[in-house]
Amino acid sequence: MPRLLPSLLALALLAGAGAWSPAGAAAPDRLALAGGPLARAGEAVRSLLWIDLYRVTLYLPESRRPAPPLDQPDLAKAFRVEVLYDGDLPDRIPADWADKLLPALEPADRLRLKRSYRGLSAGDELLFSFFPGRGTLMEVDGRPVIATRDDRFMKAIVALFAGPDATSSQVREALLRSASPLLATQRDRAAGHAR
Repeated sequence: MPRLLPSLLALALLAGAGAWSPAGAAAPDRLALAGGPLARAGEAVRSLLWIDLYRVTLYLPESRRPAPPLDQPDLAKAFRVEVLYDGDLPDRIPADWADKLLPALEPADRLRLKRSYRGLSAGDELLFSFFPGRGTLMEVDGRPVIATRDDRFMKAIVALFAGPDATSSQVREALLRSASPLLATQRDRAAGHAR
């Protein structure tokens, strides 16, 4: 029975199942980062079978409202992920996360990502931030883990949470809906063309 919840978590992350639900206290309204301040633009909680797994919060510059497309290379952005699940996490990064994130990293950074994942537990915070000219930084509980010079890793993060093939359509929809009516309109247009 103790192995059931980690298996359910792994299955949810692999299958992309989940539902949006408000959980606990909201993330900070603003982040003061080395590249500049960012304001909360969207938030969603990934849940499975009434168990909250994680909260993801999108941060953008206040001056860029309504928000342009998230994959725009000159757009500063950050995703804050708070682990909410208090059970045992799977030993390995879920396949749908690994498929998106690992190809965007150099081999040494892939190892750092895998090691960081193995040490995660409830209450831990991951911060993925990108600033043009500074690159992408991943922190775990305020400790820098990965720093890249370009936006490839951030593009993978955007794809993971807010891209057309995001791991959770409910999280994607909640982030895009709350981030900007413009993003939601662009999403709706793209969905219409895809039909």
